[in-house]
Amino acid sequence: VQLMSAVYEACCSGSVGIFESPTGTGKSLSLICSSLRWLHENPVHVDEAEAGIGSREGDEDLPAWVLEHAKKNRDEVMESARKREQERLDRARRKLAEAKAEREREKRL
Repeated sequence: VQLMSAVYEACCSGSVGIFESPTGTGKSLSLICSSLRWLHENPVHVDEAEAGIGSREGDEDLPAWVLEHAKKNRDEVMESARKREQERLDRARRKLAEAKAEREREKRL
């Protein structure tokens, strides 16, 4: 637990951490869990131009199935981001409509 907390704190502060622990103490699991927790709490959004495979010079030499998978993955990520943004906008519009309706009710009283 101490190692997980230390790794998580290093991720949060953006610092470099050097950790050591004897064999069999759960270093790998601690690193994975703390890193995944930080990534879950701090999602990374990558610009489409920096999306990775298939978008860099020399990638055209990769096998077609790799490029196809990369494109499909990029499309899924972009669609997911679009849906999240649409949901956020829909929530904001609902809140605005509710606030306007409440204001109208208060005016009538």
